Amino acid sequence: MTLTAFTLFALSSLFAVIDPLGCIPFFSGQTSGMDRKEKQHVLIKSILVSFAVLLAFTFTGQYIMHLFGIT
Repeated sequence: MTLTAFTLFALSSLFAVIDPLGCIPFFSGQTSGMDRKEKQHVLIKSILVSFAVLLAFTFTGQYIMHLFGIT
């Protein structure tokens, strides 16, 4: 598998698992009482936390799987 094919496969898998379009109603409902500036703050904070979790599992995921005996 080429690097381009693998990248497309990985991104499409992440898109399917995370389902950003399905999260829109939940975000709208949870932030309905906030003004635009507060919503932007919550959105940026949630994106940064999600990115940090993805990075953490990128670098430690193999060790976590090994810890649980998953090959």
